[in-house]
Amino acid sequence: TDMTATFSMVGKIENFVTMPMMNLAMALSMFAGQNIGAGEEKRAKQGVYDVAKIQTAFCLIVVFILPAMARMLIGLFGMGDDAIVVRIGTQAIALCSKMYIMFALMQTLSNFMRGVGDAKFSMFTTICMVFIRIPITYFLVYIIQYGEMSIWIGMGFGWLTVLTINAIHFFRGGWKGKAFVQLKKTA
Repeated sequence: TDMTATFSMVGKIENFVTMPMMNLAMALSMFAGQNIGAGEEKRAKQGVYDVAKIQTAFCLIVVFILPAMARMLIGLFGMGDDAIVVRIGTQAIALCSKMYIMFALMQTLSNFMRGVGDAKFSMFTTICMVFIRIPITYFLVYIIQYGEMSIWIGMGFGWLTVLTINAIHFFRGGWKGKAFVQLKKTA
Protein backbone atom coordinates (compact mmCIF):
# COMPACT_ATOMS: atom_id res chain seq x y z
CA THR A 1 0.00 0.00 0.00
CA ASP A 2 0.97 3.65 -0.25
CA MET A 3 1.35 3.91 3.52
CA THR A 4 3.69 0.92 3.68
CA ALA A 5 5.81 2.32 0.85
CA THR A 6 5.93 5.73 2.53
CA PHE A 7 6.84 4.29 5.93
CA SER A 8 9.65 2.24 4.39
CA MET A 9 10.99 5.20 2.42
CA VAL A 10 10.83 7.64 5.35
CA GLY A 11 12.52 5.02 7.53
CA LYS A 12 15.44 4.79 5.10
CA ILE A 13 15.78 8.58 5.00
CA GLU A 14 15.55 8.66 8.79
CA ASN A 15 18.32 6.05 9.10
CA PHE A 16 20.59 8.21 6.96
CA VAL A 17 19.76 11.45 8.82
CA THR A 18 20.04 10.00 12.33
CA MET A 19 23.34 8.18 11.70
CA PRO A 20 25.51 11.21 12.60
CA MET A 21 23.43 11.72 15.76
CA MET A 22 23.89 8.11 16.84
CA ASN A 23 27.59 8.08 15.99
CA LEU A 24 28.26 11.25 17.96
CA ALA A 25 26.34 9.81 20.91
CA MET A 26 28.34 6.56 20.68
CA ALA A 27 31.56 8.57 20.71
CA LEU A 28 30.29 10.27 23.87
CA SER A 29 29.78 6.84 25.41
CA MET A 30 33.45 6.02 24.98
CA PHE A 31 34.54 9.50 26.05
CA ALA A 32 32.41 9.32 29.20
CA GLY A 33 33.63 5.84 30.08
CA GLN A 34 37.27 6.81 29.66
CA ASN A 35 36.83 9.93 31.76
CA ILE A 36 34.93 8.15 34.52
CA GLY A 37 37.67 5.52 34.51
CA ALA A 38 40.26 8.28 34.86
CA GLY A 39 38.36 9.86 37.74
CA GLU A 40 37.32 12.86 35.62
CA GLU A 41 33.58 12.90 36.37
CA LYS A 42 33.27 16.63 35.72
CA ARG A 43 34.88 16.28 32.29
CA ALA A 44 32.60 13.36 31.41
CA LYS A 45 29.55 15.42 32.37
CA GLN A 46 30.82 18.39 30.35
CA GLY A 47 31.02 16.05 27.36
CA VAL A 48 27.24 15.68 27.52
CA TYR A 49 26.78 19.44 27.27
CA ASP A 50 29.25 19.74 24.41
CA VAL A 51 27.70 16.89 22.44
CA ALA A 52 24.21 18.30 23.11
CA LYS A 53 25.32 21.61 21.55
CA ILE A 54 26.64 19.85 18.45
CA GLN A 55 23.49 17.71 18.21
CA THR A 56 21.30 20.81 18.52
CA ALA A 57 23.23 22.64 15.80
CA PHE A 58 22.94 19.61 13.50
CA CYS A 59 19.19 19.34 14.17
CA LEU A 60 18.69 23.04 13.45
CA ILE A 61 20.24 22.49 10.03
CA VAL A 62 18.17 19.35 9.44
CA VAL A 63 14.89 21.04 10.38
CA PHE A 64 15.33 23.52 7.53
CA ILE A 65 17.07 21.43 4.87
CA LEU A 66 15.22 18.12 5.11
CA PRO A 67 11.68 19.43 4.44
CA ALA A 68 13.01 21.55 1.58
CA MET A 69 14.55 18.43 0.03
CA ALA A 70 11.61 16.10 0.76
CA ARG A 71 10.24 15.87 -2.79
CA MET A 72 13.70 15.29 -4.23
CA LEU A 73 14.41 12.56 -1.66
CA ILE A 74 11.09 10.88 -2.42
CA GLY A 75 12.01 11.01 -6.10
CA LEU A 76 15.28 9.17 -5.37
CA PHE A 77 13.15 6.22 -4.28
CA GLY A 78 11.24 6.29 -7.57
CA MET A 79 8.01 7.40 -5.91
CA GLY A 80 7.90 11.02 -7.06
CA ASP A 81 4.94 10.34 -9.36
CA ASP A 82 2.73 8.81 -6.66
CA ALA A 83 0.72 11.76 -5.30
CA ILE A 84 -0.31 9.95 -2.11
CA VAL A 85 3.24 8.87 -1.27
CA VAL A 86 4.51 12.39 -2.00
CA ARG A 87 1.84 13.94 0.25
CA ILE A 88 2.32 11.57 3.17
CA GLY A 89 6.09 11.46 2.69
CA THR A 90 6.58 15.23 2.67
CA GLN A 91 4.38 15.57 5.77
CA ALA A 92 6.24 12.77 7.58
CA ILE A 93 9.66 14.14 6.66
CA ALA A 94 8.67 17.63 7.83
CA LEU A 95 7.28 16.24 11.11
CA CYS A 96 10.29 14.00 11.78
CA SER A 97 12.73 16.81 11.06
CA LYS A 98 11.15 18.77 13.93
CA MET A 99 11.37 15.79 16.30
CA TYR A 100 14.98 14.79 15.61
CA ILE A 101 16.22 17.07 18.38
CA MET A 102 14.44 14.78 20.85
CA PHE A 103 16.03 11.74 19.22
CA ALA A 104 19.50 13.30 19.22
CA LEU A 105 19.38 14.35 22.86
CA MET A 106 17.84 11.03 23.87
CA GLN A 107 20.71 9.21 22.14
CA THR A 108 23.21 11.55 23.79
CA LEU A 109 21.95 10.83 27.30
CA SER A 110 21.33 7.11 26.70
CA ASN A 111 24.86 6.61 25.41
CA PHE A 112 26.29 8.65 28.26
CA MET A 113 24.52 6.31 30.70
CA ARG A 114 25.99 3.29 28.93
CA GLY A 115 29.44 4.84 28.93
CA VAL A 116 29.46 5.57 32.66
CA GLY A 117 28.34 2.03 33.47
CA ASP A 118 24.61 2.63 33.92
CA ALA A 119 23.63 0.28 31.10
CA LYS A 120 20.70 -1.21 33.03
CA PHE A 121 19.08 2.20 33.25
CA SER A 122 19.61 2.74 29.53
CA MET A 123 18.00 -0.64 28.83
CA PHE A 124 15.08 0.29 31.11
CA THR A 125 14.44 3.53 29.20
CA THR A 126 14.58 1.72 25.86
CA ILE A 127 11.93 -0.71 27.08
CA CYS A 128 9.87 2.27 28.32
CA MET A 129 10.07 3.76 24.83
CA VAL A 130 8.53 0.65 23.29
CA PHE A 131 5.79 0.52 25.92
CA ILE A 132 4.98 4.19 25.29
CA ARG A 133 5.30 4.23 21.52
CA ILE A 134 3.02 1.28 20.76
CA PRO A 135 -0.01 2.26 22.88
CA ILE A 136 0.15 5.89 21.79
CA THR A 137 0.33 4.92 18.14
CA TYR A 138 -2.51 2.44 18.64
CA PHE A 139 -4.57 5.14 20.37
CA LEU A 140 -3.92 7.65 17.60
CA VAL A 141 -4.64 5.19 14.78
CA TYR A 142 -7.57 3.17 16.11
CA ILE A 143 -9.25 5.17 18.87
CA ILE A 144 -9.20 8.75 17.63
CA GLN A 145 -8.32 7.84 14.00
CA TYR A 146 -5.79 10.66 13.71
CA GLY A 147 -4.40 9.52 10.39
CA GLU A 148 -1.14 8.75 8.66
CA MET A 149 1.08 10.84 10.92
CA SER A 150 0.14 8.70 13.94
CA ILE A 151 3.10 6.39 13.42
CA TRP A 152 5.60 9.24 13.51
CA ILE A 153 3.86 11.04 16.36
CA GLY A 154 4.05 7.81 18.37
CA MET A 155 7.80 7.67 17.69
CA GLY A 156 8.13 11.26 18.88
CA PHE A 157 6.30 10.47 22.11
CA GLY A 158 8.63 7.53 22.70
CA TRP A 159 11.69 9.70 22.14
CA LEU A 160 10.32 12.45 24.37
CA THR A 161 9.54 9.98 27.16
CA VAL A 162 13.05 8.50 27.14
CA LEU A 163 14.64 11.93 26.84
CA THR A 164 12.68 13.14 29.86
CA ILE A 165 13.49 10.09 31.99
CA ASN A 166 17.17 10.28 30.99
CA ALA A 167 17.37 14.02 31.70
CA ILE A 168 15.89 13.57 35.17
CA HIS A 169 18.32 10.72 35.87
CA PHE A 170 21.25 12.74 34.52
CA PHE A 171 20.54 15.95 36.45
CA ARG A 172 19.80 14.08 39.67
CA GLY A 173 23.12 12.26 39.34
CA GLY A 174 21.57 8.80 39.32
CA TRP A 175 24.37 7.66 37.02
CA LYS A 176 27.14 8.41 39.50
CA GLY A 177 28.92 5.47 41.05
CA LYS A 178 27.74 2.99 38.41
CA ALA A 179 31.14 2.44 36.81
CA PHE A 180 32.18 -1.20 36.55
CA VAL A 181 35.55 -0.41 38.07
CA GLN A 182 35.76 2.11 40.87
CA LEU A 183 38.94 4.11 41.34
CA LYS A 184 40.61 3.84 44.69
CA LYS A 185 41.46 7.21 46.13
CA THR A 186 45.11 7.57 47.05
CA ALA A 187 46.21 9.91 49.78
